[in-house]
Amino acid sequence: MSQKILIDGSNETQTQFALLSDNELEDFEFESISKKNLKGNIYLGKVSRIEASLQAAFVDIGSEKNGFLAFGEIHPNYFQIPVADREALIQAEAELEEEHNSEDIDDTKNVQNDTDSNESQINEINNKDDLDLSSNEEDKDNEIEKKLLSEKIPLA
Repeated sequence: MSQKILIDGSNETQTQFALLSDNELEDFEFESISKKNLKGNIYLGKVSRIEASLQAAFVDIGSEKNGFLAFGEIHPNYFQIPVADREALIQAEAELEEEHNSEDIDDTKNVQNDTDSNESQINEINNKDDLDLSSNEEDKDNEIEKKLLSEKIPLA
């Protein structure tokens, strides 16, 4: 399998490149002075959108159109988080967990206070009921004594 690259630079405003394999055209590229070539260059950009369904990211490189970067073209080393960023993430996560735990403790204290308050209210109600029952029993005893006295039945 022989491959050939043909370069046509006869025109001053345009250069053409052709890749031939076994006398068949495999790839064709051209560069023009009037049109800026974006393909094949290296750019500094910022990921503007990730499309999981395409397994790719769109990268803002400062031109009209966003660049397209397939996940398969990214070396696995670039997926690793730098040490400084990882430490910052761990610290932020620890702070959030501590804040969440302190909220849980406050909620537990509030529940305990509510429970204590409810128990004291229940005790007050029970004490009131006990007082009402004992006063009712005393009233009944007094009524019985009055009946007995009115009927002049001797008390034992």
